[in-house]
Amino acid sequence: MILGVFPTCATPKPSFYTVDNIQVDVTETSSVEAKNKALLEGQRKSLTTLLKQLTNTSSDGKNWDTLVSGMKDDAISVYVSDFE
Repeated sequence: MILGVFPTCATPKPSFYTVDNIQVDVTETSSVEAKNKALLEGQRKSLTTLLKQLTNTSSDGKNWDTLVSGMKDDAISVYVSDFE
């Protein structure tokens, strides 16, 4: 007897906890510095967007921009599981 698990061919549904289309524009003296700075900036923007999405707030309500801008880089990186 052979048992197997086969993935379905259906298109995966987007997750409510996924944030797409975050754009950053960073200029630094080296490409490594620019990449690192862009990743951190993208993580900050993504976390802010996700918090607004989860709490259904835009400009009124909690000021997520201020909260996230006050967080340390390591604290933000904990909440980001992947990026492309």
